[in-house]
Amino acid sequence: MGLFDAFNKSNKVRLTTPFIFVASMIYMSTVDGHLDESEVMPILNLLGTGHAPIVLGRQAILYSQRTPVAQFIQEAGAQLDANQKACILANMLDVLFGDGYADHAERQLFEQFCTGWGVDESVSGPLIRAAVTKNNRSIILG
Repeated sequence: MGLFDAFNKSNKVRLTTPFIFVASMIYMSTVDGHLDESEVMPILNLLGTGHAPIVLGRQAILYSQRTPVAQFIQEAGAQLDANQKACILANMLDVLFGDGYADHAERQLFEQFCTGWGVDESVSGPLIRAAVTKNNRSIILG
């Protein structure tokens, strides 16, 4: 055991479903290179109120800064069932369309999650169509 191994072990995060959910949203939110508080708070609000979602959010931000997305996708995918993957992907689409459009980097990252988690178009297609419809404000505004 090296001198700093104990420190590194203390930084190890357990990939629980709530953690994976938040971290996935963080990865999507930061694909443009920055993370605003306005992007984080709606994510944490989905988990409820109190101290725990804030702690989870901080852990997920730190984790996402030091863990390559490809590694996260592989490790997280092994922890989730099909319904959990679909739920997280649907919420990622809300983050993706949060500013009204989906840029290339966001679409690529979403596809990377789908591919890495073994989610095919029969699942992702309806999620994407629903998100596009939901975010098409011209349907309501005319």
